[in-house]
Amino acid sequence: MKDTLSQGRRTRDRRWVFWVLAAAFAVQLYFVQELLAIVMLAAIVCGVFGAFIAAFLMLHRFGMRLFSALEGFGAPAADLSRRLLRRPHSQTAP
Repeated sequence: MKDTLSQGRRTRDRRWVFWVLAAAFAVQLYFVQELLAIVMLAAIVCGVFGAFIAAFLMLHRFGMRLFSALEGFGAPAADLSRRLLRRPHSQTAP
């Protein structure tokens, strides 16, 4: 009789251990899934920020090249601003 009780108890203990291990595995799987989701979201956010920074740098470089290309076209306007707008030998008004 004692052997039968211990056999039943062992079976019950094994079931209990099985369910505890199954629950621990399920919880670990859930946390790993959540951590992977967080890493994926962080990668997406970093990618978006990187894309914004890259676009800003490309626009900045394009602007600098555009200004350097248009620098030669501004020379006639600079000559006009330096040129005197009065006759060389005229008197200034009092």
